[in-house]
Amino acid sequence: MATSAWTSAWTILVVFLLIDAARYAIGVVYDLEPLLRLQREITSTSRSLQRSRRSDGEDAYARRLRKLRTKLETLELRRTTRTRWMMRLSHYLGLVKAAAGATFAVMNRDRAVFSVASELLWPFERWLAFPGGLEPGDVGAVPWTLLSAVGVERGTRGAWGPILFRPPLIRFASVEITRTPDSSPTRRGRSRAS
Repeated sequence: MATSAWTSAWTILVVFLLIDAARYAIGVVYDLEPLLRLQREITSTSRSLQRSRRSDGEDAYARRLRKLRTKLETLELRRTTRTRWMMRLSHYLGLVKAAAGATFAVMNRDRAVFSVASELLWPFERWLAFPGGLEPGDVGAVPWTLLSAVGVERGTRGAWGPILFRPPLIRFASVEITRTPDSSPTRRGRSRAS
């Protein structure tokens, strides 16, 4: 049985590896992780404020609101046009990864991408043979796609990403993302420098 390049189990693994390596490199070069963490904190804080609706008392609500505004100002100071574009690119690479995985799973949904001894798969044999109809020991396209997507992402962040993209190798491309506040007046009439 001849298999095309797109139906190979290793093809999707390599595609996932390239996409995740590109996302990791973008994140390291443009130092996106602190920005993404700050965005997540802002989202959770604003949701928390919406839920509480001053039930904790005026002082606590005002303090949390000031914290949220401080985080928003910090985010706006740190986000440059280039970092915004890189965050979008990283996001769209994630969508490309999802589309590639879905395409691979749909194209190979009724075939086993590879087989191993069924004793090695014992507790997960039925799950790995999804969708049904595969022989014992066969690994279906859907579970292989899910496992390789998660495995490659964890491997990129934990092992080969830090090895390949360590700071001495990318120092030439590092980007300064902090800006000094300008002295133009704010809405309240005070300058930012004070």
